[in-house]
Amino acid sequence: MEEYRVMPCHYRPLPTTPGRLSVLSSLVLCALAASQVTAAAHDTSSVNVGSVNAQSRKKAEALLKATSTKLTKRKIFKSTQTERVIGRRQIAANGPLAGSAQALAMAPGVAVRGYGGISGSARYEIALRGVKVGWSSVNGDVERNGITVLFDGVPMNNLISHNGGWDSNEIPIMQLISGVNIIYGPGNPASRWFDSVGGTINFVPVQPTKQAGGSLGLTYGSDQTEGADLIANTGTHDGWSTVVAGGLYATTPSVRVPFRRPAAHRHCLPRP
Repeated sequence: MEEYRVMPCHYRPLPTTPGRLSVLSSLVLCALAASQVTAAAHDTSSVNVGSVNAQSRKKAEALLKATSTKLTKRKIFKSTQTERVIGRRQIAANGPLAGSAQALAMAPGVAVRGYGGISGSARYEIALRGVKVGWSSVNGDVERNGITVLFDGVPMNNLISHNGGWDSNEIPIMQLISGVNIIYGPGNPASRWFDSVGGTINFVPVQPTKQAGGSLGLTYGSDQTEGADLIANTGTHDGWSTVVAGGLYATTPSVRVPFRRPAAHRHCLPRP
């Protein structure tokens, strides 16, 4: 804060003439102009940093929502195609040992066939409106590998694998999946691939969140089943957010039936 002090001074009246009066008025105007320039130089404007940060955070949250490929009710309502979403509650209802095939079996029009029981590590055949993909697809079948399977929008069909397509045991840990998008039929070419004859299946992984947090899950069961999954969210920091997730899964799936051992004694036939 600037301080002003008033100093005592002595003055005496001077005779005013037209020339002297004009000089004095010019000096007064120059002094006023100099004071205005000095005040403008010392003037500082304040910046509301809080409002700037709030706007950038809202923009980051909007971009965070836009990065998710999971279908919402609004997107399905506006779509001209037949679409279905399997949420996390439906995925969890299958149990911790269920895999991608069990999750897909909950959608209408999807048929699942396999021999490994309820296990995420077993291989199944997935049929969508009669068109198939998966391990038990027969070579030479015109309906074989006619479904595109995506992971967060990236194709997973492997054309050099043993069956030329996707296997259900490629996604054994469903705790790391936030939802599954199912689009029936060839549909719009803008969102389709060359092999989307029966439809397109998109597995959407867990997404970054605004708040930091995490979860840890452990599974143990019969048939030497062991599993673990970990999810860690960093939250939103300076306009960015990320999530780290992973897990382990091991089991020995097989179809087991009761077996009776024959009697220990021998049956002797009489001699002729």
